[in-house]
Amino acid sequence: MSAYTGDDAEPLREAMRQAAAKKNQALEDSGLVGEHGWYTAEQDLKRAARAAEAG
Repeated sequence: MSAYTGDDAEPLREAMRQAAAKKNQALEDSGLVGEHGWYTAEQDLKRAARAAEAG
């Protein structure tokens, strides 16, 4: 997002920062980060999202 220079760049950057903070907090709250580290927790989240999307 830092490369985007359009008129609405700062609101988009702030929205991305907030979304990333919420994701990170959810991962920490799940306990997966403490058990397996950030990489594995993020991969598990991506797999779960893909499975839910595939339905």
